[in-house]
Amino acid sequence: MKSIKTFWSDYCEKSSLHGLRYVVHKEATPWERLLWAVLMAVASVTILVHLYASWKTFSYSSMQIVVDNPRYPLSKIDFPAVTICSMNKILYSKAKRLILR
Repeated sequence: MKSIKTFWSDYCEKSSLHGLRYVVHKEATPWERLLWAVLMAVASVTILVHLYASWKTFSYSSMQIVVDNPRYPLSKIDFPAVTICSMNKILYSKAKRLILR
Protein backbone atom coordinates (compact mmCIF):
# COMPACT_ATOMS: atom_id res chain seq x y z
CA MET A 1 0.00 0.00 0.00
CA LYS A 2 1.31 3.42 -0.97
CA SER A 3 2.01 5.98 1.68
CA ILE A 4 0.11 9.25 1.67
CA LYS A 5 3.29 11.13 0.67
CA THR A 6 3.80 8.86 -2.36
CA PHE A 7 0.15 9.11 -3.33
CA TRP A 8 0.23 12.93 -3.03
CA SER A 9 3.45 13.14 -5.04
CA ASP A 10 2.01 10.94 -7.82
CA TYR A 11 -1.19 12.97 -7.86
CA CYS A 12 0.68 16.28 -8.13
CA GLU A 13 2.98 15.02 -10.90
CA LYS A 14 0.10 13.76 -13.04
CA SER A 15 -2.43 16.49 -12.25
CA SER A 16 -3.60 18.88 -14.95
CA LEU A 17 -4.19 21.57 -12.32
CA HIS A 18 -1.88 24.40 -13.33
CA GLY A 19 1.16 24.76 -11.10
CA LEU A 20 0.54 21.72 -8.92
CA ARG A 21 3.24 19.60 -10.57
CA TYR A 22 5.85 22.25 -9.72
CA VAL A 23 5.15 21.81 -6.00
CA VAL A 24 6.71 18.32 -6.14
CA HIS A 25 9.04 18.82 -9.12
CA LYS A 26 12.22 16.84 -8.31
CA GLU A 27 14.61 19.14 -10.18
CA ALA A 28 13.31 22.33 -8.56
CA THR A 29 15.02 23.86 -5.55
CA PRO A 30 13.19 23.84 -2.21
CA TRP A 31 12.61 27.60 -2.57
CA GLU A 32 10.96 27.13 -5.96
CA ARG A 33 8.72 24.40 -4.58
CA LEU A 34 7.85 26.58 -1.60
CA LEU A 35 7.05 29.49 -3.92
CA TRP A 36 4.73 27.30 -6.01
CA ALA A 37 3.06 25.93 -2.87
CA VAL A 38 2.46 29.48 -1.57
CA LEU A 39 1.12 30.60 -4.97
CA MET A 40 -1.24 27.62 -5.08
CA ALA A 41 -2.44 28.35 -1.53
CA VAL A 42 -3.03 32.05 -2.30
CA ALA A 43 -4.90 31.16 -5.50
CA SER A 44 -7.05 28.64 -3.62
CA VAL A 45 -7.93 31.12 -0.88
CA THR A 46 -8.74 33.79 -3.49
CA ILE A 47 -11.04 31.39 -5.32
CA LEU A 48 -12.82 30.47 -2.09
CA VAL A 49 -13.31 34.13 -1.12
CA HIS A 50 -14.79 34.96 -4.53
CA LEU A 51 -16.94 31.83 -4.47
CA TYR A 52 -18.31 32.76 -1.04
CA ALA A 53 -19.04 36.35 -2.14
CA SER A 54 -20.80 35.11 -5.27
CA TRP A 55 -22.86 32.59 -3.30
CA LYS A 56 -23.80 35.24 -0.74
CA THR A 57 -24.93 37.62 -3.51
CA PHE A 58 -26.87 34.85 -5.24
CA SER A 59 -28.58 33.57 -2.10
CA TYR A 60 -29.73 37.03 -0.96
CA SER A 61 -31.08 38.06 -4.35
CA SER A 62 -34.81 37.75 -4.48
CA MET A 63 -37.24 37.56 -7.32
CA GLN A 64 -40.74 38.85 -6.89
CA ILE A 65 -43.62 37.75 -9.06
CA VAL A 66 -46.78 39.85 -8.93
CA VAL A 67 -50.05 39.17 -10.70
CA ASP A 68 -52.32 42.23 -10.84
CA ASN A 69 -55.51 40.22 -11.01
CA PRO A 70 -55.33 36.79 -9.38
CA ARG A 71 -58.46 35.68 -11.27
CA TYR A 72 -56.92 36.40 -14.67
CA PRO A 73 -56.29 33.07 -16.42
CA LEU A 74 -52.63 32.18 -16.80
CA SER A 75 -53.28 30.89 -20.31
CA LYS A 76 -53.99 34.46 -21.44
CA ILE A 77 -50.69 35.86 -20.17
CA ASP A 78 -48.31 36.34 -23.08
CA PHE A 79 -44.93 34.76 -22.61
CA PRO A 80 -42.65 36.30 -21.49
CA ALA A 81 -44.77 38.75 -19.56
CA VAL A 82 -41.99 40.07 -17.37
CA THR A 83 -41.54 43.55 -15.93
CA ILE A 84 -38.23 44.44 -14.35
CA CYS A 85 -38.66 47.20 -11.79
CA SER A 86 -35.84 49.56 -10.95
CA MET A 87 -34.42 49.31 -7.45
CA ASN A 88 -33.85 53.09 -7.37
CA LYS A 89 -36.02 54.97 -4.93
CA ILE A 90 -38.12 57.89 -6.08
CA LEU A 91 -36.77 61.31 -5.19
CA TYR A 92 -39.95 62.96 -3.96
CA SER A 93 -38.60 66.49 -4.40
CA LYS A 94 -37.97 65.87 -8.11
CA ALA A 95 -41.30 64.06 -8.51
CA LYS A 96 -43.14 66.96 -6.87
CA ARG A 97 -41.41 69.49 -9.17
CA LEU A 98 -42.35 67.37 -12.17
CA ILE A 99 -46.00 67.20 -11.10
CA LEU A 100 -46.19 70.92 -10.38
CA ARG A 101 -44.88 71.85 -13.85
